[in-house]
Amino acid sequence: IEAECQDDYMKIRIGFNGSFAGLLYSA
Repeated sequence: IEAECQDDYMKIRIGFNGSFAGLLYSA
């Protein structure tokens, strides 16, 4: 269960970092 939570957290973090980088690039 803990590993699953960690995986979900990493997915959210990677998705956030990707969208944040996209905003910086498009700005």
